[in-house]
Amino acid sequence: MTLTDKEDLMKSCIHCGRCCLSGVPCIFGQILFDITDENPTPCPACEKEALSYWCGLIRNPTKWFASMVGQVKWKCEAMADITRIYIGIGDGCGM
Repeated sequence: MTLTDKEDLMKSCIHCGRCCLSGVPCIFGQILFDITDENPTPCPACEKEALSYWCGLIRNPTKWFASMVGQVKWKCEAMADITRIYIGIGDGCGM
């Protein structure tokens, strides 16, 4: 499979939540919430709004990261940026 073939498999995110609710979410969900193959649970940071699902680590970083970096808004926002980049938000959906 070539890189182009792999890119063709990626679709735009439709905010269905399948990735976060699957029981084995992104690496941040696994680390922050101790979600593993042995403990498959939906990510607690997955937020639902109307019929769409969103990553709470990115939408509400202070709620999720303040316990690690303090109640400093820019630090929480930096953690959200790291999360966004690391898990590839905006790069497409592989679900």
